[in-house]
Amino acid sequence: RAKYSHDYGDEFTPVLKQIEENGYCKIENFIDIEALDLLNDEVELLIENNSNLKQNNQSHIVVSDPFLNTDSALNLAFDDRIIKIATGFFNCLPGIGTFNLRKSLANSIQAEGTNLFHRDFNSPVKILKFFFYLNDVDHNNGPFTYVEGSNNKMFEGWWLKHRWFDKEMAHIYGADKIKH
Repeated sequence: RAKYSHDYGDEFTPVLKQIEENGYCKIENFIDIEALDLLNDEVELLIENNSNLKQNNQSHIVVSDPFLNTDSALNLAFDDRIIKIATGFFNCLPGIGTFNLRKSLANSIQAEGTNLFHRDFNSPVKILKFFFYLNDVDHNNGPFTYVEGSNNKMFEGWWLKHRWFDKEMAHIYGADKIKH
C-alpha cells in the first residue's frame, strides 16, 4: 500500500459509509445511459447470433469472456469512479476478480442458482460487486436483492448450504432487511 498510491479522494465517502453499514449502496444515474445502451446492443447482437454465449437457459443468458466479446464492457469496468470506490473500499488499488455479463429472463419459473440468496465463496474475507442494469427493472422483473446488514453479521449455519430461499432469509434476518 505504501509503494502504490491509492488516494481516492473523499467524493465517494458517503457511498463507502453506506456500503460499510448496510452492505450495499444504490447509486441512481451513475453510468451514462448511452454507455449502457451500447453494451445492451452488443449483448443483444450476441444473443441474436447465438455467438460467444457460455450459458443460455430459461432463467438467464451469460456472455462468454465479456472483455473479449464486447467493445464497451472494459469502459464500464474501468470507469474512474468505480476504481475510486473500490480503492476506498479495499484501501488499496483494486483488481478485477471476475466480470459477468448476464441477461436474466423474467418469468414464472422457480428461482434457482444466482437468483437465490447466497454468499460468494470465492472471496470469504472481503468482496465488492457492482451491478448495472441494461434495461429498466422493477420489483416484478428481477431486481437485485440483498439482505441489509448481512455483510456485518452472518447467522449461525450460514455455511450449511450455498443457496437460501427468500422466505428463509426473511425469517432469519427479518422481512424489513430484504432490500430490492
